[in-house]
Amino acid sequence: MCPKEMKLIKIKCISFFQSGVLKFCGPTKFASGIWAGIELDETAGKNDGSVSGVRYFTCQQKHGTVLIK
Repeated sequence: MCPKEMKLIKIKCISFFQSGVLKFCGPTKFASGIWAGIELDETAGKNDGSVSGVRYFTCQQKHGTVLIK
């Protein structure tokens, strides 16, 4: 489970070999479980923080990714 008060932290996304900032942590409408939304430093993502029309966080296009926690 994600903490109620989340500090922005720099992380390394092993699946993308990219670094980024954790911007979202919680349940989503597209799948069950707890998901982490990450704003990547490089243009290596799949979205802008929204998935299937639902906004989970905001970032530049192709800088966002959402991973299962």
